[in-house]
Amino acid sequence: MQSCNYRPAATAVIVSIETTRVCALNPQRSVLKPLFASSLLLACMGLQTFEVNAAAEEKPADGLQVLTPGKLPGTLRFRESNTSFGLGGYLEAHLGVSDSPFETSQTGSDSLFYPQIPVGQQASASGNKVNLHGRHSRLWFKTYTPTDLGELNLFLEYDLSMRPGSYAPRQRHAYVSLGQVLIGQTYTTFTNSAAQPDTDSGLPPAGSAKRHNQLRWTLPLSDPDMNLMIAVEQPDSRVNRISQSDIQTYDDDHDPNLAVRLNRFGRWGELSLSAMTRSLRWLDNGQQLRTRANAYGLSGRVITTGLNNLRFVLNGGFGLGSFLTSGSYPDALYRAVDRTLESSRVLSAEISYQHYWNPRLRSNLVLSESRVRLPEQADARLTNRARALQVNLLFNPQSDLTLGVEYLYASRRVQDASDGALSRLMFTVRYTFQTD
Repeated sequence: MQSCNYRPAATAVIVSIETTRVCALNPQRSVLKPLFASSLLLACMGLQTFEVNAAAEEKPADGLQVLTPGKLPGTLRFRESNTSFGLGGYLEAHLGVSDSPFETSQTGSDSLFYPQIPVGQQASASGNKVNLHGRHSRLWFKTYTPTDLGELNLFLEYDLSMRPGSYAPRQRHAYVSLGQVLIGQTYTTFTNSAAQPDTDSGLPPAGSAKRHNQLRWTLPLSDPDMNLMIAVEQPDSRVNRISQSDIQTYDDDHDPNLAVRLNRFGRWGELSLSAMTRSLRWLDNGQQLRTRANAYGLSGRVITTGLNNLRFVLNGGFGLGSFLTSGSYPDALYRAVDRTLESSRVLSAEISYQHYWNPRLRSNLVLSESRVRLPEQADARLTNRARALQVNLLFNPQSDLTLGVEYLYASRRVQDASDGALSRLMFTVRYTFQTD
């Protein structure tokens, strides 16, 4: 008996043909889609009968491979296509034990949200809160196509953190890039994401994961280890009245944010210098006020020995409130007395060290602080300082599985000098997957 083999990717379906009859596929056992199964059956039925030499060695016929490895790691492509595509993400479960009940909100329990750290009399409330969730799980899809104008890339990513207490999908990234030009939603150009620490309990006060719709141009420089990013980004002004704590957001401004970042890379790591200018506005009773705010940043990741590295972030300037510390600070304050709009000045610093005990076991230690200068007349409930200490131990028993334990201590101070702190112990299990 001889065999006729069909192998799409890693799946093989064997159809046996005897001397005087043609085999038929059993549709109940086939794992192929009906279209592929029907095509294969017709092909086998059209074969002429032939004699089989029982002593001859079986030589399976070559089948059609619909999918082949893509041109980038972790991607596939159709054999007749020039576009590679990949699908991946991770499933993550968090178990956190906090020493604060966070009143009635779920936001501070799911992640590190500084405005909800209790202060004053609320900080003295006792009682631990246990929270188990998987809202940080995410799924991404990407494509890659070489063209005469450069690489054409598409990237989409979603997680489950649209609303606290629910698992509604939230769009994190959605952009297309062609050569040196990128358009869509991704991390603001002002931020160097490579300098952010490897933690699970949330971003430190100086960290920023803000994502903006933008048009970005990455310009190569004469030095091959350097480039310059220039971007116009979606504007949004977060402003509050000087005597109130509620912050209002205006995201329909006509003047975009302008951000630039100079990057240098090397075997030693990478370093970034960034600057941003924004037009902030306040709308009150149909009258509009505007003010200009400028900010600057220095960040980097430096390799010390082996895989060990040191990461740092320094930010300073005006109008940075919505970019740092979970948006705890306003970008500007409105004075009703003299009808003026004053941008808030923010300073932040962060340093983290990542140490690999062995290729599968690593630790991270993070220290961070941010401050905002507010007028004396500002509402007493507004946060003007935040600090955090984070330390963790992450273990990879296999390449796609991460087990982690992390301790977080975070604090904040408000305008009337009241303060409060949060302690949290977190356990994390993360399973990473992608096409291969």
